[in-house]
Amino acid sequence: MRRGRPAPVVARTLAAAPTAAAARRHLRSLADPEAARVAAWFFKTGPGEYGEGDRFRRAGRGERREIVRFYLGHTDHVNNWDLVDLSAPHILGAWLLDRPRGGLTRLAGSRNLWERRIAVLATLAFIRQGQFDDTLRLARRLSDDPHDLMHKAVGWMLREVGKRDAAVLRGFLDAHGPRLPRTALRYAIERLRPAERRRYLAMERPPRGSK
Repeated sequence: MRRGRPAPVVARTLAAAPTAAAARRHLRSLADPEAARVAAWFFKTGPGEYGEGDRFRRAGRGERREIVRFYLGHTDHVNNWDLVDLSAPHILGAWLLDRPRGGLTRLAGSRNLWERRIAVLATLAFIRQGQFDDTLRLARRLSDDPHDLMHKAVGWMLREVGKRDAAVLRGFLDAHGPRLPRTALRYAIERLRPAERRRYLAMERPPRGSK
């Protein structure tokens, strides 16, 4: 995947530099009114109901594919961690739940910080389904990432794994904890018992540059 090279169908839709207004128009064009109507009923959005005022524009399968292409084709316009954190699990992660996930490895190897963070945050969708392998794989791959925002992202996702299966987290930390950046480790162990936190923090770190 080349950064900033959207899929042709998206490039034609936004021939000029994309703007927020153009993106909104494009997303509106993908809406499925019937699916949105059903979602509005299911989530109780009528007067006096708990979801009153919520609005839905539900996209079908083909439209969601185009949204994902658009999303990944414009990562060079991302400029803040919160844009990634609020979007990656719901756009890319949800799309990949029942699809091959090799693209996450390419994103994790990108020179673009935000693409690397997208790769990690997308796995939150898998974690919520009890699927941890991709999170653990990327945490190992990114253990030597130089950026603090990646340390926090990796540690956060490991903590989310631990919230659902503490044994999986402990097994990962026993094997790889010493190689994690200190910030990632502290995030990962936040919910463990104090004695466990002290044990992991006291583990001897390997010499810099060792494998």
